[in-house]
Amino acid sequence: MMMKSRFVFLLLLLSLVLSLPGAENGAGSADPAEALRKLAGQETKAAKPIRYIFYSGVRYVLLFDVADFYGLTSQYTKKGVVLYSSTRRVEMFYEKREGSINGTKTFFLAPVLYLDKRPYITESDFLRVIDPALRTRISRKQTIRTIMIDPGHGGSDPGAKGPVQSEKQINLLIAVKLKRALEKLGFRVIMTRTGDTFPALKDRTDMAKKYKPDLFISIHCNSAANTAVRGIETFLVTPAGACSTADKTPQSTRYTGNAYDQNNYRLAYDVHRSLLKFTGCEDRGVRHARFFVLRNSVCPSILIECGFLSNDSEGRLLASNERQNKIVAGILSGLARYAEAVKPLPNPAEEKKAGTGAAASGTQSSAGGKTQKR
Repeated sequence: MMMKSRFVFLLLLLSLVLSLPGAENGAGSADPAEALRKLAGQETKAAKPIRYIFYSGVRYVLLFDVADFYGLTSQYTKKGVVLYSSTRRVEMFYEKREGSINGTKTFFLAPVLYLDKRPYITESDFLRVIDPALRTRISRKQTIRTIMIDPGHGGSDPGAKGPVQSEKQINLLIAVKLKRALEKLGFRVIMTRTGDTFPALKDRTDMAKKYKPDLFISIHCNSAANTAVRGIETFLVTPAGACSTADKTPQSTRYTGNAYDQNNYRLAYDVHRSLLKFTGCEDRGVRHARFFVLRNSVCPSILIECGFLSNDSEGRLLASNERQNKIVAGILSGLARYAEAVKPLPNPAEEKKAGTGAAASGTQSSAGGKTQKR
């Protein structure tokens, strides 16, 4: 099947089946506004600059300016900040990293910093979380032909224990169904395992290096000591210099997977939202981690925790054809959204229309004729 036909089919699936709110409308250059302008590939002289400060060696951008950039209204409370319009909403807090984007739970890389009566967020949260989620199209384009699916565990490693089946069994069942569905759409699909075997983590990433897929999706099920815990989590690799969701220690190492930070987030965000839509599961958020298969990836990659086997009722559902089919449908529709966000546009004029909000200029703001950093 021609690539055009594949995209048409995915977009038809998107328009006919989904009713999710649409996403509307990177880095280290001298000014975060300049970094974003380069990422977006836009030039708009009239755009306001985005002011910044350094705090504890980390660059933070002013939330007033971030709101202006996307044409959002700002609401500041004792607990945090809400940026919103009639179609978009970002919630962030001063004391915790958990927030939301367009109603989807999101774990930011750092809490909001309130300094001198002004709220700031890290440049990395701006460029690698908020921007890829709110932008109609992101800058790094892809033509998606090959997708690698990684059913977690296998062989001597059963993974989490469930009330009906072990994690390794459920992961493979979901992966096989996803493979068949993608192949019917004309995609080339490569599996890191097709039976009850255990490829080491390095073997899985070595396969990706060999076959060079356009996307990498790792399928897992979760477990927790608290058997009441349930829901879906979707992971992407943590950006360099940031803390993973489960820890408070930033790590400066930049891995190969970090080359796709914006695409990783958009892929995780789109798939996670669609999984919640199709399954009705509890939203446990888009999260960051430095899992081996994510940090050593050669393409945009995510790891999906499809539910908790330690929860008896959810564990039984995960072993059912009905829940597995809903998970596959959710992943497919999320991929359709992602494919639309990254597909190459035919000409530069259309590319300029793709982003929402004005692009920021590369200059710092001035007050009273003096250039300021905040």
